[in-house]
Amino acid sequence: MSKRKEHILVEPTLNDSCGIEYSVHRILPRMVSDLEKVFPGVEVKQTFVVPTFQHCKCDLIANGAGPDAEKDRLLETFVAWAKSICAELREQGHWADLTDPCSGLPVLSERGGEFYPDVIGGQMLLSYDVIDTGCCKLLSHPRWQTKVYPATMFSNAPLEILTPLLARPFPPTE
Repeated sequence: MSKRKEHILVEPTLNDSCGIEYSVHRILPRMVSDLEKVFPGVEVKQTFVVPTFQHCKCDLIANGAGPDAEKDRLLETFVAWAKSICAELREQGHWADLTDPCSGLPVLSERGGEFYPDVIGGQMLLSYDVIDTGCCKLLSHPRWQTKVYPATMFSNAPLEILTPLLARPFPPTE
């Protein structure tokens, strides 16, 4: 494995049941200081970063009723999926959280003074291209180009506990 990719523990994998593509990464050294400000009191050096992507019917920069409804649908799917995984991990005694893709702020933990930028995270962790539109930055996914909805979760759970939860059908079946 090349030095550039040794932080990638699980390559991008599509969970077909919910349409969320995820990967798992060791935190990059240059991310530690910023993530300590996003998640105060969390030992982020031992945390895994789980960037996720959903295929969007429109470019993320699009506005209007249709694109806004699509973004809301993708947000709701991610939040429900990630919260269900975080709840299970927390029940097992592990720390887990997700950031709100709209604000970059933690959803379940104490908020720090910084936000997590999903687009920059995708660029740093997966070397995806970023397009600066002037008003915002768009991620260019290798398959879906700019028709992609990025969002991120984090956990310190061992990989052998985290990975099966990411891959399980969603919503979970009893």
